[in-house]
Amino acid sequence: MARVTSGRPLRRTSPPTKPSSAISKKSLRTTQERHPQVSSPHPQKRHEYNLASRQRDIFDWYERCHYNDDAGNIYSPEWQYRLKNWEEEFGQDIESLYHEIASCERMPHQLEIGMLFQVHPIAAFSLWNLLQACYALDKVICGSSTPESDKLQEWQSWRPLQYLLSEDVTATWVDSLAAFSSKIKLSTSKFDKEAEAIRLYEMAEGFQSLEEARKTLVSVFQGNRDNMSCSYWTLNLILTGVNKRCRVIEDNYSSNC
Repeated sequence: MARVTSGRPLRRTSPPTKPSSAISKKSLRTTQERHPQVSSPHPQKRHEYNLASRQRDIFDWYERCHYNDDAGNIYSPEWQYRLKNWEEEFGQDIESLYHEIASCERMPHQLEIGMLFQVHPIAAFSLWNLLQACYALDKVICGSSTPESDKLQEWQSWRPLQYLLSEDVTATWVDSLAAFSSKIKLSTSKFDKEAEAIRLYEMAEGFQSLEEARKTLVSVFQGNRDNMSCSYWTLNLILTGVNKRCRVIEDNYSSNC
């Protein structure tokens, strides 16, 4: 909160004289009436203000850059739930978070998206949108059976770079797409072919969403390099993971079209 001041300080042109007690009391009353004290905000109110301020920064940037559809995601229940938890966990000491994020360059798997949100909210939001696109593709590619669903839930609990750079996730994508490709070649019924065509369409749609999320993220990270010292190495690692996933999809999708 901005500090309230009483105006420019008076310049002393002569040594101050000690005022009488009556003048002092009158001056004190006048000062209190003109400039009442402003109490510090309650911690909960301060957190709410910080959240609202960061949300407004995100929305304004996405609107200004014409990513209007993505801007609306700040109102999604999942995002609202996550950012409140991040504020409680990481919102106490912003200055130390810069050092923690810098230290993650040596251990990128330790980077928390909530940590990034506190210091670079727009970048964190673009990363969150990209992760949602990846999670949606996980479901389409790997299926939604109970064992697979448990695995997908586990992936979503991982930290961003732990998930994006995971060889296990990539290998599961490769195996699932190979099994799907074999199923397409062996299927004979019209019902099966229609179901497979729908799944291919969902993959193509999911791939397009991932591409759009990737482009937006690159725009955000590159546009904030001057005040985001971690942008180079984080962007490089994010794209390493995403590009690997995209190649898996491209290779398998092209062979089934």
